[in-house]
Amino acid sequence: MTLPGTSDVVYNLAGYYEKYGLSARLNYRKRTDWLDGYGPVADGGNTYWAADDELDASIRYAVSDNLEVYVDGSNLMNNPGRRYSRESQYTIEWERFGRRFDAGIRFNF
Repeated sequence: MTLPGTSDVVYNLAGYYEKYGLSARLNYRKRTDWLDGYGPVADGGNTYWAADDELDASIRYAVSDNLEVYVDGSNLMNNPGRRYSRESQYTIEWERFGRRFDAGIRFNF
């Protein structure tokens, strides 16, 4: 029995760089279809989310021991999410969740 929210396969690939106060990270995730929820056949049956992939990145720079600036980006490819019922050809939802960016300054004292 498949548990809702779990994929059969999830791939993660990450790259990091750190030197002279600069820190950078790039992370890619690929996931196979996954069960969203069980449903009766009369209502269309089980629902699933289609396979998807996502790319995230972050860059940080330590200006001093007490001051760091950063920029983070999530879902950079902005691929759509697609939910379907029973079989992949029966799409019931298709949407984009958008790219997200954060930037800031961090003080340590």
